Amino acid sequence: CEPPPALVLALHCVSCGAKVSERGMQVRLLADTATTLFSTDSRPAGAVDLGDPVSLDDCICQLRDFACACGLRMGYHIERPCPSCAVDASHSWFLSDRCAHGSPLVSAAGEPLLWTSDGRGPPP
Repeated sequence: CEPPPALVLALHCVSCGAKVSERGMQVRLLADTATTLFSTDSRPAGAVDLGDPVSLDDCICQLRDFACACGLRMGYHIERPCPSCAVDASHSWFLSDRCAHGSPLVSAAGEPLLWTSDGRGPPP
């Protein structure tokens, strides 16, 4: 049984209201499925890299935090995925749901836009 397609979301910074992406999706953190966050498959508009890339204890992915242009730390980016994480690396930008909010995008006909089942982009 496949999960239903996810809504395509416009993502905005909660601090300044800037639209940072029109390619957002609400996801659950793999390491803690009780934690929800947003992801996107492209660099958020105005994203500013913070610090140097780091690796976590249980994974060798290289992660780097990023902030909105206003300075609010919004999340992290997987700069170099490890072999296990590279399998599903279409979305590599992750935003805290405390630092961003999402609103569903709709087509010209007023229908909600949905991601394809492989998460690689909304249908044309």
